[in-house]
Amino acid sequence: MHPLKDELYQRLRTDFTLFDFFQDSGPDGCWYRTLENSQECWANSGLLKLLGYAPSLPGIPEWSQLSDPEETKALDNDLRASSTTKSFTRILHYRHQTGFRLPMQTTLLPVADADGRVVKVLGLVRLLQTGPDALGELYQQNKRLNDILAGSNAGTWEWDVSTDRLTVNTQWKIIAGIETSDTFSGNDWLAYIHPDDRAKSEDIRRKYLSVSAAYECEYRIKSAIDGWIWVIERGRVSQRDANGRSSRVSGTLQDITVRKTAELALITLRNRQEQTNQAARIGTWEIDPVSLSLTWNQVTREIHEVPDEFVPELNSALGFYTDPKSKEAITTAFAKAIETGTPYDLELKITTYTGKEKWVRAIGVAEMSEGRCAWLYGTFQDIHESKMIQVRLRESDERNRIFVEQAPNALAMFDRNMHYIAASQQWLKDYSLKGQSIIGRSHYEIFPEIGESWKKIHQLCMMGAIDKCDEARFVRQNGAVQWIAWEVRPWYIRDGEIGGILMYTADITERKQVQQQLRINEAQLRGAFENSTTGMALVGLRGDWLKVNNSLCKFIGYSAEELLQIRFQDITHPEDLDGDLDLLEELLAGKRDYYRMEKRYIHKQGHTVWALLSVSLIRSAEGQPLHFVSQINDITDEKKLAQLRLAIQDQAYSFIAHELHENFAQTLAATRMFIELSMDGNQDRQTFLQKSLENIETLTQQIQALTQTIAPTTLINEDYFSLIGDLVENYTGQAGMKIRYDFDPDVSSADPATGFHLFRILENQLKSAARRQAQKVSIIISKGQLLHISVSDDGIDHSEHDTELLMLQDDIITRVELVKGKVKKLGRAGDLQILSLDIPC
Repeated sequence: MHPLKDELYQRLRTDFTLFDFFQDSGPDGCWYRTLENSQECWANSGLLKLLGYAPSLPGIPEWSQLSDPEETKALDNDLRASSTTKSFTRILHYRHQTGFRLPMQTTLLPVADADGRVVKVLGLVRLLQTGPDALGELYQQNKRLNDILAGSNAGTWEWDVSTDRLTVNTQWKIIAGIETSDTFSGNDWLAYIHPDDRAKSEDIRRKYLSVSAAYECEYRIKSAIDGWIWVIERGRVSQRDANGRSSRVSGTLQDITVRKTAELALITLRNRQEQTNQAARIGTWEIDPVSLSLTWNQVTREIHEVPDEFVPELNSALGFYTDPKSKEAITTAFAKAIETGTPYDLELKITTYTGKEKWVRAIGVAEMSEGRCAWLYGTFQDIHESKMIQVRLRESDERNRIFVEQAPNALAMFDRNMHYIAASQQWLKDYSLKGQSIIGRSHYEIFPEIGESWKKIHQLCMMGAIDKCDEARFVRQNGAVQWIAWEVRPWYIRDGEIGGILMYTADITERKQVQQQLRINEAQLRGAFENSTTGMALVGLRGDWLKVNNSLCKFIGYSAEELLQIRFQDITHPEDLDGDLDLLEELLAGKRDYYRMEKRYIHKQGHTVWALLSVSLIRSAEGQPLHFVSQINDITDEKKLAQLRLAIQDQAYSFIAHELHENFAQTLAATRMFIELSMDGNQDRQTFLQKSLENIETLTQQIQALTQTIAPTTLINEDYFSLIGDLVENYTGQAGMKIRYDFDPDVSSADPATGFHLFRILENQLKSAARRQAQKVSIIISKGQLLHISVSDDGIDHSEHDTELLMLQDDIITRVELVKGKVKKLGRAGDLQILSLDIPC
C-alpha cells in the first residue's frame, strides 16, 4: 500500500472532520500529496480512470503527468503563505492520457504539522459536466478541435494576461522548434521573436486588444531547428475582467516561411530586374488591350525625357513619333500585334518631350488567349548613338572608296567574300579591267584562273570583316541556323601588307528566340541578359564571375565554365585595375549608383581588347550588397579602326609629299638649266631671267615647307627610335639570323620625321638581309654633327635581276634623299654587304 494512501486511511479513522469532508464532497476522484515534494503523491482509482489510466497496472503516474505544472506551483505558494487549514475550491486543469487538458472542480483541504505549517494537501475532484458520458463528450469535443487544428498545421496557445502565463499545444512547439513545457511566461516567448519584429508585434497586440476582440500579426521567430522562420499569429480575447480589460487571450500560430520567402524573392527579383535594365539602359512597357492603359518603367521615361508628373497614354505615346515613316510603322505593327499576335522589332525615330530627335529600338510581344490579345508588352532602347556611328561609318566608307579610286597605285577593297567594294584607276589599268563593271562582283569570278593556294592566302589574310549587317541568317555546316550581327572593313599593317579583316560580330540567336517568348518580370530580365549583343555578367563582391553571357565569352575568348573559375581582376589590364577597384568601392559605400569607364582586358590568346564597362550594384530587400551587374561593350574595332585610318592617311600624305618633292625637283633643275643657257649679253633679258630664278627659289622653299606640313601625323606621337629596337628584336632569330645592335642614346633626340625614315631604311635593309640568307648582321647608329648609320651582313650577293631587292635598295636611296642625307656606301665589300650613310640630325 502507498504510504500516503495508508496515512489517509488512518486519518479518516481518527479525524471525523476529515471523514465528514469526504462524505459531503462526494468526489469523482481524489489525490493526496506533500508540498515539499510535489511528485510524492497518491491518486485513487477514480481519478486515474477519469484521466484514462488503468489502476490495475503497476506504478502510478507522477504528479507532473497528471497536473498543470504552473497551477501546481501557484497552489503550493498560496498554501505555504496561508496558515489556515480550512477547505476551499478551485478549478484546476488535469492532463488526460490522450493529451487534452481537462478542467475539474477541485475542493482542497490543507493538512498542517504539529507546528501549524501546511505540509500536505488533499484534493477531491468533481467533473464540471454531469451525465453518464460527460468525460467522453469532453474528450470528443477536444479531439475534434485538435483534429481541425492539426489539419491546418496550426498550433494553439492561451495567454493568462494577469499571470503572464502562456500555455501551448504540441503543434505550436513543433512549429516554433522549441523544446519546452506546455506552459511558460509571455516574456520568455518575446525572447524568441526577431529583434526587428519584437516592437511591432507588441504594438499590434496592445493596439488591437484594447479596442478589438481579435488581431493577427506576422513576424520572425528563432527556431532551434530551422533558424529564423516566419509565422503568423492570430489571437482573440476569450475573457475580460469586471473592468472590461482583456484577462485571457487565445489563438493560433502558423508557419508562413514558404510564402514570405516567395514574397521577398519576388521583391528582390523585381528590384534586380529594374536595376539590370537601368544598367543596360533597356526600357520596358506594358499595355492592357482592354483598358488601353499604358505603363512605362523609369528607363523608358528617361528615353522619352518626360517630367515626373507625365502620365503615359496610348495616344500621347504615339505622339512622340513625329517622323511620318516611323509613325506609320509603329501604328501598323501595333495593330497587327493586337489583332494577330505578331511580334515586332523596329528601329524608329522619335521626338522627345524636350524636342530632341533620337533613334530608338522598339520590341513588342503579344500574349494571346483564346484567339485574343490578353497583354502586350516589350522593351524600348535608345540606339541613337549607335545609329549615328553607322552614319559616320558610311561617310567614312565613302571617303575610303574615293581615296582608293583616286590612289595613284593599284589598290582595291574587298568584302569578306572577296567581292569588290572599290578599285583604283591604276588597278583597272594594270589588270585590263577598264570599261568593266566590277563593283559587287567576286574577285574569283573576274579571275577564274586563281587557284586554291591563292584563295587560301586570301582567307588567311582576312582575319576580320568591314561591312555592316545588323541581322544575318547563317546556316552552319551541321544545318543549325545561327543569327549574327556583324561589321567588316579591310585593314592594313604599317608595312603596306594586307593584315586581314577587322570583324565585329555578335551571336543574337538567343535574342531572336527570346523575342517570341519574352515575358513580364523574370523573362524580361533573362532576355536582356542572355540575348544582349553586349557582353553582360553578374559579378560577386570579391570579383568572381557568377554568371556570364555568350557575348562576353566571345569578346574575351573564355568559355563560361572557365570564367566561373577566375575573377575579373585576373584578366584586367594591370594599368586599369586600380581605377576599376576604386569605383567598385564607391558603389559598395553608396557614393554612386553606377559607373562607366573604358578599360582593357587580356584576351585568352594573350592580346589586349578594349571595352566600355558599365557597372551597377544589386542589393537585397534588406539593402545588403548581393553582386554587381556589368555591361561590357566591345570597342576594340573602333580603337583599331582609328589607328588604321590614321595609318592610311599617313601613307597617302607621305606619297604625296614624296611625289611633290621628286617631280618638282626634276622640273626645277630642267628649268634652271634652260634659264642659264638662255642668258646672253642682253642686260634686260639677264635681269628678267635672274628675277625668274629668284622667284623659282622662293617657290621651291614654299613647296618644301608644304611637304613638311603634310608629313604623316603619326610622326608627332610615335617614338620610332624605340620601334627600331622592337624591329631588331623581331628579326633576331629569324631564319637563324643574329643581330648586333649598337645605339647611341643621344640619337633619340633627333627629329621624328628623321626617325620615321630611318626606321623604314633599316627595315628595308633587314628584309634584304633575310632574303639573301644572312646569318650575322651588324647595326651601328651614332650621333655627331650628323647621324651616321652603318649596316653590314654576311648574306650572299644578290642577283641583278632580283626585282624585290632592287626595289628595297631604290626605296633606301629615295628616303635618304628625302631627309637630305648622303649614301656613302651601298654594295659589296668582300664577303659583306655594306650600307653606310649620313643623315642630318
